[in-house]
Amino acid sequence: MRQLLIATTMFCLSAVQALAQVTSMNVNLTSTSFQAASTINAGIIGAGVGGPGHAQVGLAINMNKANWWDTNAAIGEADGVNTTIFQGGQSSDTSAYLGQVTATGLGFANIMEGVITIQPPITSGNGTVDAMMDVQVGVINIGKEIYGSNFNLSLKPTSATAVGYSMNGSGWDYMAQWFNGSTEEFHVTGAGNLATAGAVQAGLFTTANLPKTCYAGQQLYATDGRKAGETAGEGSGVPVICTVTRRGYPTAWFSMLSGAAVTD
Repeated sequence: MRQLLIATTMFCLSAVQALAQVTSMNVNLTSTSFQAASTINAGIIGAGVGGPGHAQVGLAINMNKANWWDTNAAIGEADGVNTTIFQGGQSSDTSAYLGQVTATGLGFANIMEGVITIQPPITSGNGTVDAMMDVQVGVINIGKEIYGSNFNLSLKPTSATAVGYSMNGSGWDYMAQWFNGSTEEFHVTGAGNLATAGAVQAGLFTTANLPKTCYAGQQLYATDGRKAGETAGEGSGVPVICTVTRRGYPTAWFSMLSGAAVTD
């Protein structure tokens, strides 16, 4: 039994050393037609059920940093795929990742999907997840949703600020721009200005349910706010704006028609 254990141990160590070797490949692509440095052709049959747990994949990358499960893991970046491209030639196309998905039927299809999870070290905690987010890009779910990007925040620390979409940097003319065909419907500039071809809908609140705290300049609509000549309890609604009052006093909502504090 001891000899078997020693032999098994030596085999495992040899396998680990073999797996640790770095493999590189130098290929020159000279064709003017489609050509790949490496190709994987796989025939699949389908597991009979959806979900990543039953997926058949063309390439699987499994990486485990030493001691990743506890507080002894060394600091350092780990990336599943690293793509570096030096492109030239006027009007040339370049993409770090190029994907095409073609599906029949009424299933779920998308270009990219993943889950990000942050949790305490397994050896020092109970496995509680601190933060989790699902990300999907280029999604078609026939009969339900079609959207460019979807961010689903399942859990976040109570003290954290969640931002669904963020762009940071100078030089952006537009943070967002939407076209319906060739017609622009709206845009938001890099300076935060909004221009839209449609209506802007403010949030609807009763006077009693207007937020107790607000920022100067915020606008809402008080559905029971009183217009000029309307009596108490008979308000038909007015647009309201948050205005900072004297120092030491709370902010308040004022009717944009009368300029006075909104009443119902």
